[in-house]
Amino acid sequence: MWLEGTLTPFREVLKLGQFHKNSAFLLTLYFFLAMASVSIVKSVQNAVYLGNVGFDWRLPALYLALTVISGPIVLLYRYLSGYRTPFLIATATLFSLAVGLGCFWTILGAPETAAWSFPAFYLWGAIFTVLVPTQGWIFSYYLFTPRVARKVFILLGAGGILGGLCGGYYTYLTADLFGFKGLLLQTGGLLFILEAVLGGLFWLNRGHSGDRVSRESVNRHHRSAPMWSARRSPLLIRLAVLVLLTGICTTLIDLQYKWALVFEYPGSVDHISRFFGGLLGTTYLISALIQLFGAGWVLRKFGLGTALMLLPAALLATSLGVVAAAAFWSIVAARGTAGSLRTSIEQTAVELLYVPISERHRVSVKNFMELVVFRLGDGLGAAFFLLAVSWPLLTIRLTAALVVGATVIWLFAVRAISEQYSKMLRRRLERMDSKPFAPSAATERETTESVLVSSLSHPDPRVVLCALQQLRHRAEALALSDLGTVELTPEAFSMDISGVYAQRAAFPRWIRAVHHLVDHPDPEVGALALHLMISHDVQGFRHALHRRLQSTRGPSRRDLIFLRKYADDLPDVIDPDRVIRWCRGASSSQAAELARLVGTVQDPSFPPILREWLNHDSKQVRLACIGALGEYADPQDFSLLMRYLEGHWSRPSARRALARHGEAVVERLRCLIHEPSIDSQIKREIPAVLAQINTQPAHTALISSLYSHDAVVAHRALQELNRIRVGRDHLFYREETFLPLLQIWACEYYGLLNIDLLLDPSPRPEYRLLRKALDERLSWGLEKIFRALGLFLPQGDAYFSYLGFTSERQELREYAVELIDTRIKGELRQTLMPLFSESHPLDVVRRGREIFKLPSAPATALAETFFKADPWLKCCTIGVVVAERMETLKDCIRQACDDINPLVRETARWALLRWDGTPASERRV
Repeated sequence: MWLEGTLTPFREVLKLGQFHKNSAFLLTLYFFLAMASVSIVKSVQNAVYLGNVGFDWRLPALYLALTVISGPIVLLYRYLSGYRTPFLIATATLFSLAVGLGCFWTILGAPETAAWSFPAFYLWGAIFTVLVPTQGWIFSYYLFTPRVARKVFILLGAGGILGGLCGGYYTYLTADLFGFKGLLLQTGGLLFILEAVLGGLFWLNRGHSGDRVSRESVNRHHRSAPMWSARRSPLLIRLAVLVLLTGICTTLIDLQYKWALVFEYPGSVDHISRFFGGLLGTTYLISALIQLFGAGWVLRKFGLGTALMLLPAALLATSLGVVAAAAFWSIVAARGTAGSLRTSIEQTAVELLYVPISERHRVSVKNFMELVVFRLGDGLGAAFFLLAVSWPLLTIRLTAALVVGATVIWLFAVRAISEQYSKMLRRRLERMDSKPFAPSAATERETTESVLVSSLSHPDPRVVLCALQQLRHRAEALALSDLGTVELTPEAFSMDISGVYAQRAAFPRWIRAVHHLVDHPDPEVGALALHLMISHDVQGFRHALHRRLQSTRGPSRRDLIFLRKYADDLPDVIDPDRVIRWCRGASSSQAAELARLVGTVQDPSFPPILREWLNHDSKQVRLACIGALGEYADPQDFSLLMRYLEGHWSRPSARRALARHGEAVVERLRCLIHEPSIDSQIKREIPAVLAQINTQPAHTALISSLYSHDAVVAHRALQELNRIRVGRDHLFYREETFLPLLQIWACEYYGLLNIDLLLDPSPRPEYRLLRKALDERLSWGLEKIFRALGLFLPQGDAYFSYLGFTSERQELREYAVELIDTRIKGELRQTLMPLFSESHPLDVVRRGREIFKLPSAPATALAETFFKADPWLKCCTIGVVVAERMETLKDCIRQACDDINPLVRETARWALLRWDGTPASERRV
């Protein structure tokens, strides 16, 4: 079972499309040949240098020189990446390396070899070992999305490791036979074969509709330097830190190993070549085993972050061993650990970090990291080694201690880069998807006074109202008035008008344009215009309002809206007797507005009046009374308001009214959700009430509602929790809170998909109806899972992942799965990732059967629907059971006759009558 799980990525490569599959196998061949040539060159490079020059301060100095040389090479690649395709760049690279190989083959074979040729060959060999495999990785970034890359890169890495293994052992076995010149000549032949493989990849891509390798990399208008890109991108900054630390640690270990090797085999080129080749071969053998049987398992089970941590953790352990023992075997162990893990899991994981980088930067960034940042790490490692050499008695232990310090920092850097990788995937989804995450608040724009005044004559009342509000705010901002409210006390009505507004500023210029709007047909517009007139002490408006309020006929809707929204000290203006008097003869719209006004007064005399008005003939008046009773938040009105949750017309007002009661009713609402005797229509409205209360106890009650037996209640509670969290980054929940729930929903999803696949593809109506119900439940279940993830994942990650996962674009879907893969951990990861990552429903069901022990027999799978709380799914299942005459499920139908849901009861009784052959005319239940 374990071996089958480790080989899963290789089976997944075979399931890819023909283009991706062919590209993967060609790139695997490329990496096999490339790493074989790298192993040969690396062995010859070190043997020639150490055998002729030995180990002294000049070898660390060469690492520093590599840092200087890499700069011009990166600038050249950056220039070429803006004008040439990856194929042309790779062709030029391999040709240049072949020319250099021929030159050194001639120079080193001369009777008298110049002293400068040995360090020059060492530098050329170091550049060779980087550039040859890098060309293959650059191709892979353009060919594969992150999700495909996660599957394919394991195969590519395995091909490279096997190539390195063969090259290392080949060098070990043939070094004496061919000599280093013969090995270099054979490497030249490998370069020509590599060029042919890249040509095959190029022509394969030209036949593909995307043609990404030949076109996307060429961008003449966007050739930003990688250094500037790194400054702008947190991912690239942390990636540079990671590569730098890798260079420092591996260089310290490499120099430590070579220093010990020279002491072990002084002055022997052949022995050093054999040992180098043997260790390289053994290292690659271990690396191949790790890559084949461990890399896919680690990435799938623990994720990218854990894979990136394995190398620094292993180097930390082996370096502590070197500090303790300082023996040759401990140094070889550290070198072998670095080589085996770095070329397997570490290489695969790091290469995945490059895939989300934008197309126009990939070539330059990759070469910048490998040839500048990594070589800078080499230079720093060499400098630290030279510092350690100055302490002859402590060289080994001091070098190992430096590695220990660097790996500790490395572990912290891995944690940071995992977070930035997830954010980069999120940004790619944001750019690729056209839908916004959430409606943002409209930005306040400066609008000229003339435009606002011209809008006052617009036929749409909403435009006029908006213009009036803008004029009001402009006046307040310019300190033209401080009229937040207007006090309408009886004393104010009797005061001298000139005394009330003695300190007011002069009229604004636009006030004349507002004058005629007081009589606007829309009462909202008229109320605001009246407010502006009174606020600026326009003559006559205040006294006219006073007369209308004293009249027995009662104020108009405009006046009532004015009193409710803009007036203050209303209890001094209206009283119960006056309100009752105003109601006589008032129209429905006036009575409704009056009820809303009463709700703002907070006078204990008014609730009995409002309860009496609930019997009014007009729904408009009753709705206003419901809202007004909510303003008083009287506990004795709770049951009364709950009844109005049943009616479609009264639900919104009842929800708002109940929410006004606040935390005092949260516990009662929570209990009602789980009360079996309460009508389901009322239960399903309670989550919206709790969401409007929006306090911590209300949030807790919503979370408990997720476990309700009513699926609609649970779904609405989940929707409300998502709405609450939108725009509130500081609000988050613990993953452990939702883990049991997600396990339940994932099991339901796997179970429904299992039934769907086991269902007979019959065109009969019973089967079509059940399949339709299953499709709806699967879509609903997927939405619930993503909504639940959105409650504890970083803001927006679950939303964009859901949009990408349900998109028809395969690339978007893969980015979405990769983002979720980087976010969820542990037990939740083991449950959900098969659901997201498996490419075929059969594979999803297979994994679901392994995790939840789902049945594989159709009758047994259908029997499970009778134990679910979904009445419609039960009814559809009963229809299929009756159509097929499944005797094993007849008892389930008999039990459904006593179901709590009337629809299920009636369907089950009808099904038994049909099963027993009762005539159609007698099947009425």
